[in-house]
Amino acid sequence: MISDLSNPKTVIVFTSVIPQFIGQGARPVDTLVLGVMFAFIGFLSLVTYALVFSTAAKLLRDARVTRAILRVGGAILTVFGVGLAIERPAV
Repeated sequence: MISDLSNPKTVIVFTSVIPQFIGQGARPVDTLVLGVMFAFIGFLSLVTYALVFSTAAKLLRDARVTRAILRVGGAILTVFGVGLAIERPAV
């Protein structure tokens, strides 16, 4: 919470973006509801990132997966290198 409140982007969003979605006759509670929704969606996205990267870290600990990723990456770089080697220069 301290990190979010001290982040200038958060201040910019709350002062420039959120008021666009509030009508002229809106009550302060309407602004609060939008702010809470914004914070909740941000929290859900961070939890999702944590779960995805936690799973990815577990996969990368497997030597077979790491070896396969390195081989696929090497093959892609080799294909790009061959493509560059046989490419004709522009005139």
